[in-house]
Amino acid sequence: MLKEITQKILNLLKADNELGIPEANFFFGPPYTRNQTPFCYAVWNGGPVQQETFANEVWQHTWSIIIVDTAQEDNVALQSVMDKIERAKQVLAEDPTLGGLVRGSQAASMEGEVMTVGTDWGKVSQLIAAARLVLRCEVIVEEA
Repeated sequence: MLKEITQKILNLLKADNELGIPEANFFFGPPYTRNQTPFCYAVWNGGPVQQETFANEVWQHTWSIIIVDTAQEDNVALQSVMDKIERAKQVLAEDPTLGGLVRGSQAASMEGEVMTVGTDWGKVSQLIAAARLVLRCEVIVEEA
């Protein structure tokens, strides 16, 4: 079930043209090598498991959706990931049950980070920005 939920998150985001990320740049977990940006990946973070009824468990788990972009000029990479993570939040809010895989989902937090990459004597050659959306999902698991 966890793999199916992760894949559904990626599929919803891939299907959105406004997000502006090429379909080949979506990954199930962090990519091993990725030279093209922007890219997006989803990671299952886990969470508590509670017994709801005798026959059902409720998993209150979270997934992180990370979007990364780069730039070689000021004010581009961070603004890009800010726009993209806001759009990702909107896309996922439009289908809170993720196609019926979960009882409900909602954004729990959003955050960003920027770093610089230098070549020699402190000169910046590239800016790398990333944004993370944490999606909290309530998953019902029926005991067999």
